[in-house]
Amino acid sequence: MAPSREVAVVATAQTKHRRAAVELNEVEMIQPVIREVLDAVGGISEIGFTCSGSSDYLAGQAFSFVMTLDAVGAYPPIVESHVEMDGAWALYEAWLKIQAGHADTALVYGYSKASPGDLPNVMSRGLDPYYYGPLWPDSVAFAGLQARAMLEAGKITAEEMAQIAHRSRTSAESNPFAQVTGSASVDELLAAPMFSDPLRRHDLPPISDGGVAVVLAAGDKAREWSDRPAWIRGIDHRIDSHNFGARDLTVAPSIGIAAQKAGVGNGDVDVAELHAPFTHQEKIIATELGSGDQPVRWRTRRQPDAGGGSDPHRRGRRPHLRRFRRSGSGARHRWPAVAAEPRVRPGGRVMGANRVAVIGIGQTKYTSVRGDVSLPGLLREAAYRALDDAGLTMDDIDAVVVGKAPDFFEGIMMPEPYLAEALGAVGKPLFRVHTAGSVGGSTAIVAASHVESGVHERVLTIGWQQQSVSEAMWALSFPIPFQQQLVAGAGGYFAPFIREYVRRSGAPDDIGILVALKDRLNALKNPYAHLHEPDITYDSIKESFMLWEPIRYAETCPSSDGAFAMVLGGEKAAEAAHAATGTPPAWIHGTAMRSEPATASGRDQVRPQASLDCAADLYRQAGITNPREQIDVCEIYVPFSWYEAIWMEGLLFAEEGEGWKMTESGATALTGDLPVNCSGGVLSTNPIGASGMIRFGEAAMQVRGQAGDHQVDGAKVALGHAYGGAAQFYAMWIVSSDKP
Repeated sequence: MAPSREVAVVATAQTKHRRAAVELNEVEMIQPVIREVLDAVGGISEIGFTCSGSSDYLAGQAFSFVMTLDAVGAYPPIVESHVEMDGAWALYEAWLKIQAGHADTALVYGYSKASPGDLPNVMSRGLDPYYYGPLWPDSVAFAGLQARAMLEAGKITAEEMAQIAHRSRTSAESNPFAQVTGSASVDELLAAPMFSDPLRRHDLPPISDGGVAVVLAAGDKAREWSDRPAWIRGIDHRIDSHNFGARDLTVAPSIGIAAQKAGVGNGDVDVAELHAPFTHQEKIIATELGSGDQPVRWRTRRQPDAGGGSDPHRRGRRPHLRRFRRSGSGARHRWPAVAAEPRVRPGGRVMGANRVAVIGIGQTKYTSVRGDVSLPGLLREAAYRALDDAGLTMDDIDAVVVGKAPDFFEGIMMPEPYLAEALGAVGKPLFRVHTAGSVGGSTAIVAASHVESGVHERVLTIGWQQQSVSEAMWALSFPIPFQQQLVAGAGGYFAPFIREYVRRSGAPDDIGILVALKDRLNALKNPYAHLHEPDITYDSIKESFMLWEPIRYAETCPSSDGAFAMVLGGEKAAEAAHAATGTPPAWIHGTAMRSEPATASGRDQVRPQASLDCAADLYRQAGITNPREQIDVCEIYVPFSWYEAIWMEGLLFAEEGEGWKMTESGATALTGDLPVNCSGGVLSTNPIGASGMIRFGEAAMQVRGQAGDHQVDGAKVALGHAYGGAAQFYAMWIVSSDKP
């Protein structure tokens, strides 16, 4: 398969990058550049998809990206996602969404405000926590080891390193956004003292606060918006081993593979911006780009962040942002919303998307502490079960998409690079999603986009959490700058909204008890569930102590260790897996995501608009006009028992104020007309980063007939649901035993 849609960058903006933007928080820092690119194309109403890239660890708090959503103007709700990676991967996700036909335009932004911390030591928190992390080496020391290996191998000289620094910093003089500009002579640089042998200070990157935003558009929309769109002719990403003993530090094979896949060698290259933080790394990148059967043909080469390749700086044109061509007389006007709603065929499928199915499912046993395995071992347990279920091996997998909740939960910054070997991802694309509690669902949707877009045929996706190594409630009670602190965990946050729901709806005060009893009894039929409480009763739940009124202890989710994995495949892969294993695929009929700011004025936190919009979008894609009648079973995200009633309304199964009646009547029981959380749900199992994916996967298990004792007879259509943040992020899908 190959992508078929033309996509271009039509607007760009960036901050002036500084060592420390002490007077700004992340929202204030990134908002001007987001506003600038949005103004260039007519505002947020013109954007079909939004994606950001950032790191919680660099920001120093969990869910840091939640605040920056305020800078976008995401109310009314928008289709939005976030990657816990560099903004380049956010751009990649946006490109996939456009390729899959889910949007025609996208806003992408990335940012970092690393100045408050000790960046070299913070970066070391991404090392293997079992072998390298305890040594506390910083990022500069490891770069020094790599540089020393290159020097001793004769692949670079100290003079070459100084020349790279001199050229880069000299070129930066023409870039008004560069942080460090100007350079001493090469001889003077070589005379400088060592900073971390063999690195001198000029060999190191600066520590910067800053951000960037771009707008992508497809085909004719790109031509309409821009006189000179920058067409994306190829894009790819790969990962090398993170294990220093398993690789030659002087080479980076993943760069060569990505370059080949992206078509770097297909023609002359006029300008290159290389992400080479340390001087010697430019030599590694350039060497890899110039190797292979079709080496890159350089006409000129520019150093990263130098600005030397930006023609506007050299020609006196405005460098920061171009105004883009508009139709007609050139007067500013708004077009109708572009792909704010996905383009849907009469049968329900999104136009341009390839069919996708779940063809393999695997999960671990969930418990408070999985002390019998390491984190890599935990993930492999789920991954290999999914591969076995699909009749495949890691060699058959084209890409790996992972997701988990904040890195602070385990104390490992961006753990996916060190997990690459355990996941069999070395030399393959490895992608990380983070959308708060909805992340498991969002990750599955992003994985589906890899196949829908035509880029890959088989994708392995994994969600996980090791909550036993941290105290999640206090990790969720992080301080937010300039705001009153709420040190009460997630339950303390949601309890007031539950009380408001009870007041509005007039629901009896035992609805939460009934939901908790139902789900815990269902969990007894699920061998993987964390909580197995055979003696649980209505009275035992009622008598459990009150944590956050009206939420009792027995009405809350546990803290779990565990992982869930799925293999997603295109039509050919699904048919082959069915033939090989005899297990039918679960065909994806629709996927939807929505986000809204936590603190938007007028936002209804009892009946969030993002939930209503996401459900309506999902049903439209799947061709569902009466969800109560057409959906056979649901797995929904209920961390506190009262949320079943709230989501019955938020998912449009019941009218406003009527959701609790479905619980009271038994409609949501395993034997009811709309069984909900037959697996025991989040109330029985909650490895946060995997909880949403478990909902998606359990829905797929139902339509594949794999749910065992909690199987709903005759289930053909199932809903998977996840939510996160301040009930502001939503991810949902519909799967069916029938091909769309």
